Amino acid sequence: MAASARLLFRGAGLKAYTANVNSGAQSSFGTTLLRLSPNCSSQTKTQIKHASHFTYHPDPVPTMYGPTTKMNLFQSVTSALDNTLASDPTAVIFGEDVAFGGVFRCTVGLRDKYGKDRVFNTPLCEQGIVGFGIGAAAAGATAIAEIQFADYIYPAFDQIVNEAAKYRYRSGNLFDCGNLTIRAPWGCVGHGSLYHSQSPEAFFAHCPGIKIVIPRGPVQCKGLLLSCIEDHNPCIFFEPKILYRAAVEQVPTEAYTIPLSQAEVLQEGSDVTLVAWGTQIHVLREVVSMAQEKLGVSCELIDLQTILPWDTETVCKSVAKTGRLLISHEAPVTGGFAAEISSTVQTPVHTLNQTDSNLSTMAKTRELCKDIRDKIVDQHKAGMGYRTIGQQLGEKATTVGAIIRKWKKFKKTVNLPQSGAPCKFSPRGASVIMRKVRGQPRTTRLDLVNDLKRAGTTVSKN
Repeated sequence: MAASARLLFRGAGLKAYTANVNSGAQSSFGTTLLRLSPNCSSQTKTQIKHASHFTYHPDPVPTMYGPTTKMNLFQSVTSALDNTLASDPTAVIFGEDVAFGGVFRCTVGLRDKYGKDRVFNTPLCEQGIVGFGIGAAAAGATAIAEIQFADYIYPAFDQIVNEAAKYRYRSGNLFDCGNLTIRAPWGCVGHGSLYHSQSPEAFFAHCPGIKIVIPRGPVQCKGLLLSCIEDHNPCIFFEPKILYRAAVEQVPTEAYTIPLSQAEVLQEGSDVTLVAWGTQIHVLREVVSMAQEKLGVSCELIDLQTILPWDTETVCKSVAKTGRLLISHEAPVTGGFAAEISSTVQTPVHTLNQTDSNLSTMAKTRELCKDIRDKIVDQHKAGMGYRTIGQQLGEKATTVGAIIRKWKKFKKTVNLPQSGAPCKFSPRGASVIMRKVRGQPRTTRLDLVNDLKRAGTTVSKN
């Protein structure tokens, strides 16, 4: 059936179906498929799509890591795995079809070189692959798991998020699975369609306890992968599959590492900051050139490289210089990691939540609640809370009784910070909080009236 489906879009079959579309026939399955796209044309040449939407420009040859050789991206992965197996006798590689080299040939030759006990196939069960990796890493092995496509990592989501990421926290650091690295081909490719084109990094970026890394080319791929393998935290390493053969660079043959959580400024600029990772870096490289040539705009290009934890300092420093930020990624817009970056660099940012850590103990939970309260108080001191109760209510009131009634209604929907001052359902209580936050002494009834007057509220003597 798969072969039939492929033949549907080849040669005479394609011409026959397009002819039916033009003649108005609607009975064939091929006609229905072509009608799904309003831009379909009867000309076969308009159906041709290029596999890549960019031109790959290799990085300069690195000179600090020793001799180099020409490699594409999948060969740089193989080289990194070869270096690891040679230097670490506890290292094991496992996944679907990795024994013969994998669908992208990233592990080709490794089983013959290091034996079937160190490079071996697993059943087609992503949850089992990651679960086995957690156990192997907890037992002391350097576990390198391959998920055949990032699109199929979702069955292992529970193992990654609820087990691997929390393993260290649940024991108070007595044991962990930090030697686990999960590799997966990632991102768009010309023929990938629904189940071989996804970019799921944002799903895992919400989970403390793991690291997420995405390289842009062979040199970074090998160095970052070796850093993930050596890191003492579980890492997810997404490899842009469209670059497996398209990206070719001079890559060092010996082992070397590139620091995680450090973004790289690829080009200095002064007018706008461009941030991306993986394949989109090469798209933005072309954008940088076009903007300079056609618009005279100087762009600063940053490769984030590590999604979690990401390099906020480098990005924010750049945006402070340029005053503008553009973020590009292949994943859907809603909930994409670009939203996290943009919200972080905006000023002011009022996100009063827990930090990126797991809640492992009741004491830590209480400490977190106190931290959130202190954050609220600090933001009020910084200007967010310099509002009187009259401004909080948002409208005028004619009597103290009316103020109290409106305050009660307001209090039901808005939680003001508890800074230690008494707070009752009354404007006086709210005024005490506001003054306490601002470091002023306790208020009197006259102070309350003055606060309300300054807010433009008319107060009677009743």
